Amino acid sequence: ELVDLAIKFNLNMLVYQKDYIVTDYLDDRIDLLKGQSCVKIIEGGKEALKSLTDVYKVVFNASDEELFAARDKIPTELLSRYNFVYTGKNFLEVNKKTIDKGIGLKRLIEILNIDINNTYAVGDEENDLSLVKAAGIGCAVSNANPKLKEVASYITLSNEEDGVAHIIEKLILKPKIIVSACLLGDNCKYNGGDNYNSQLVSDLKDYEIIKICPECFGGLPTPRIPAEIIKDKVINKEGIDVTLNYHKGALISLELAKKHLVNQAILKAKSPSCGVGKIYDGTFTNTLIDGDGVCAKLFKENNIELYTENNYQEILKKKS
Repeated sequence: ELVDLAIKFNLNMLVYQKDYIVTDYLDDRIDLLKGQSCVKIIEGGKEALKSLTDVYKVVFNASDEELFAARDKIPTELLSRYNFVYTGKNFLEVNKKTIDKGIGLKRLIEILNIDINNTYAVGDEENDLSLVKAAGIGCAVSNANPKLKEVASYITLSNEEDGVAHIIEKLILKPKIIVSACLLGDNCKYNGGDNYNSQLVSDLKDYEIIKICPECFGGLPTPRIPAEIIKDKVINKEGIDVTLNYHKGALISLELAKKHLVNQAILKAKSPSCGVGKIYDGTFTNTLIDGDGVCAKLFKENNIELYTENNYQEILKKKS
C-alpha cells in the first residue's frame, strides 16, 4: 500500500529494515545517506520494494510541496492504521499507529524505573509531538515546527544555538546552593518566627536549594532561648552552654553540603551558627564584633563560599 502511494505521487521511498535502509533510488536531497554501508539500492524500481519483509518504518522523500500535497490525499483507511508525520525538510515518516516516540519514552522509563514526571524531552518536528506530550516536561527549540511549540511547556533556544544544552543547564543541572531555612520562610528562628526574604527566594528560582537550620539539626527546640558566642563557647541568655548542639548542627549541615556537592551557601547574617564576618559579642546588647558563626566557620574551613541575605547578589553576578 505504501509503495503504491510512492508510485502514485512520485515520491522517493526509504524502507527501513533492522540493518539496512533500502531504496530503488537515492535522492539527491539525502546527502547524509550517501556512501553509508547501511544503504542498499535495489534494481527493479519501486515494485521491487514490495517484496521486502520485516519493515520497521517507511520514509517518503520529496520536496515539501510534494509531500504536503500527497499527505492531503492519503486514503482515510490508511490514516487509521498508520501515522504520517513530517520529520523535517523533505521527509514524511510512516509508522504503525502503535509506534511513536511517546510510546518509546514510556517503555524506556519502565525499563529504567524512572518516574515520568522526572523526564524531559526536546524536539523540533511533528514526529516529536508524542514525545513532548508524554514527557514530564516537554520542550521545543525556538525554531521548531509551530505545532510542536503549541504543546511544549518550555521553549528553549534554537537548535543552531545549543538549545538542548540550554535545557540541561537551566532545567536539569540547576546549580545547587545551601540557604538558611529561616530566610526561606521556615519558622525556625529562635523566637519561633522566620526571616523570610521574598526577593532572595525569587532570585534563586533557577537554583536547587538545600536548606539548613544548624540549631534545629543540633537538637535545639523552636522557639529557644537566644544564644551568642563567647570566646569558643555558645552560651544562651540563661547562661547554659549549648556549644555541643551548635557543633552537631554544623557537622550535619556540612554533611549535606558534601552529599549534594554544594560549594556556595547563603546564611543568616549575625547568627551564632550562620553569621558571616560579623556576630554578636555575647553580651546580648546587639553589639557586633568580627567573627563567624559555628556553622559558617566550618563551611569556610571546607572551602564553601559564604554569603548572607545582604550580599548574595554577588552570586547572581558571577553566574551571569
